[in-house]
Amino acid sequence: MIAIQEGKRKFLLNYKTVNYARIAYFMKISEYFHQVNAQVQTIFQSSSTQIKELGAYHDATATIHELSELIGHQNEPQLLKIVCAQLEASNLCMLYGMYRSAFSALRLSLEFGVAACYFSVNKLEEKEWLDGRSDLIWGVITSTENGAISKRMAKAYFPELEEFIPEFQTKTSKVYRQLSEYVHGNVDTWTTTGLIIEKSQALEEEYDRAFSDTICAILFSLSLRYLRELGRDTWPESPIFIDTFREITPIREFLENTTK
Repeated sequence: MIAIQEGKRKFLLNYKTVNYARIAYFMKISEYFHQVNAQVQTIFQSSSTQIKELGAYHDATATIHELSELIGHQNEPQLLKIVCAQLEASNLCMLYGMYRSAFSALRLSLEFGVAACYFSVNKLEEKEWLDGRSDLIWGVITSTENGAISKRMAKAYFPELEEFIPEFQTKTSKVYRQLSEYVHGNVDTWTTTGLIIEKSQALEEEYDRAFSDTICAILFSLSLRYLRELGRDTWPESPIFIDTFREITPIREFLENTTK
């Protein structure tokens, strides 16, 4: 909602009325939402000047979309396209000052990104989920023993990454918990966002960190599962992998050897 403080109450817009019923009475609803839109557009114009950050967001999304075109499995490409759609939605919400919605969409992209890798090797569970007979359970797809980011997965698809599994299990769980605070409405999140629509530099910076951590988790999951399977010559040439995993020697060396 867009609200300003007037006495001890908050109102959607700057009216001298005392309740929402009178707002509706004195103003056409279309006029009301036009004013809401004007406020949102003001935030958009200010936030959309972050060319470097927005460029990085778009490059990450484009890379995941490119991977979705390369993976030959039946359903995982569609899951990755949903990831891209949610990443774009989260960016748009951030630009409009709708930060809670941005964090929520970001969490969904994380869930589907990890799920794509998990379901690629758990086809029965995927079929049950697609049929609506089971739910997508975060604790299952990220199980430390059998999840998408597990030593078991590493041993099967990229053994050199096994030593890095605990680190990325922790990172992935951490960003998921952070994003979940906005989804579940933890009390402390309401002190910074959700009651009004307004630009917040602090929340934009938090979003930037969360987006980076989300992309890191998704790209690590995809690299773990598909990098060796697709091979050097097929893998996207985007520099985001080297930039993100510069300290992860097996991924860096594997990709650097692509051009040799």
